[in-house]
Amino acid sequence: HAWLPRRHGAPNVYWRPADDRKATRKAMIYLERKPGAALRPWVRALWYARGMAFAHQRERILPTGRAQLILNLARDFIVDCPEGRPDAQMAPALLVGQRSAYEVVDTSDMADLIGVSFEPGALPVFLADAADRVTNGYAALEDVFRGADTLRDRLREAHGAEERLGLLEAFLRQRIAARLEQRRAAIHPAVQFALGELKRMPEVARVG
Repeated sequence: HAWLPRRHGAPNVYWRPADDRKATRKAMIYLERKPGAALRPWVRALWYARGMAFAHQRERILPTGRAQLILNLARDFIVDCPEGRPDAQMAPALLVGQRSAYEVVDTSDMADLIGVSFEPGALPVFLADAADRVTNGYAALEDVFRGADTLRDRLREAHGAEERLGLLEAFLRQRIAARLEQRRAAIHPAVQFALGELKRMPEVARVG
């Protein structure tokens, strides 16, 4: 289904009904919000997903070149699904780095999930460490974002998806404000150049 406006007056929030193929008719709600001007250079979107009773347990997610922040609000862990190895439990709030290959996720994690999709090359703006620390991997959010240990609790206590998205955006605005004060809020020029070249010539698979 195409993304559609959720309601009049909220053009930056979208919803998508569940695909009821494969014999499931349980609805999945997906809301996506474009960030305000303060975050727009670094954040592509904030999103919220809620769904139950999926017909399949696993889903392959293709790489996008964007890091993500993911918080499970339904339970106190996120399932790690490494192919060829047993499942494992990870922290309920994760920073997921840029990936060069697909990953497999457990659809039960989508029961109540909220997150952020960063623009390519934007992650160092929010992190004191280099972004390659989490490339093709994960890190517990509380290990890399100061104040993240209470963020998930506040999101779980909030009423409704829009209030949750607002709280998450406010958390990121605080992070970017601190980095702006330190004059560190800038995407590396080499990344900006590569993104510009890929946009100018989308048929090019590699720059440099």
